Amino acid sequence: MTHGFEEVTPTEASVMLDMSRPQVRRMMDRGMLPFRMVGTHHRIRVSDIHAFNQADSTDELTEVRSRDGKLEAAPPKNER
Repeated sequence: MTHGFEEVTPTEASVMLDMSRPQVRRMMDRGMLPFRMVGTHHRIRVSDIHAFNQADSTDELTEVRSRDGKLEAAPPKNER
């Protein structure tokens, strides 16, 4: 089990949050998911991921998650 003071990469956070890594990065860039830089690498506290998951039940975050998912969706096969 991880402790709240441990940190993970955006890729690891994406698995914990059940969203893509680009979605996690957008949440970080928008200030919705706190992070810190270690050199040129992003690190996110596990406790912040848990807090984000609890706040994710709000309509605003659900809407952002849904909208971001649509941005990443591949075009239908007939449009490729």
